Amino acid sequence: MSDAKPAGIIVELRGVRVAKSPPYDCALDVPQFTLRAGELAAVEIENGVHRAPLADVISGLKIADEGAALFEKSDWREISANEAGRARSRIGRVLDGTGAEWISNLDVDENLTLGMRFHNGTVSEAMQKQIEDVARIAGCWPLPEGRPASVAKNILRRVGWVRAFADGPSLVILEQPLRDVFGDATRGLAALIARAREHSAAILWVATEGDPWHDAPQPSSRWRLAGGRLIAMETK
Repeated sequence: MSDAKPAGIIVELRGVRVAKSPPYDCALDVPQFTLRAGELAAVEIENGVHRAPLADVISGLKIADEGAALFEKSDWREISANEAGRARSRIGRVLDGTGAEWISNLDVDENLTLGMRFHNGTVSEAMQKQIEDVARIAGCWPLPEGRPASVAKNILRRVGWVRAFADGPSLVILEQPLRDVFGDATRGLAALIARAREHSAAILWVATEGDPWHDAPQPSSRWRLAGGRLIAMETK
């Protein structure tokens, strides 16, 4: 008999409901969703939906109208602002590209380390080495110089992966992670995902119907968000 312990729950949504309202163009209805350490959940969003509230609810940026959204057993509704800030420091995220992802008057490397400096006060030598390691896997080392506007979109996307994975997060949310990239991008992203899962990170991969969401490597579960309702799909 195996002595392995079940993986801890990173994300749990119970009876979550969010009404459709700006900036979202769909509602959200989640009877039950669980994501454990080391798992990868792939979520397909129906065509026509450009911004759904799912990722914001999971990361505590949007409080659900009904139900409970828990991160590492803590309900976002019940914790203080300081506790929420510390919790979000353990979440890496690649944004969907529909809004501003980069601060225009900061260089790319400053954008990349902004969150780390906010939470830790500085970027240690060990963290700088971690950034280099992740950037090499992502295919964007050396990091591009200058402001984000001067850097090609496909390179910025890869830098976004580095920002999401470099600080050893408990959860990584990947929204449209292959947008604007080409070539062997999937290989580098797959390697980052595999390494994070080996270190017990949970991964949420979100993509629009018709996008290469099915390239998510070895998903533990597949979901579809249609008509505002998140439903489980068969896992091959």
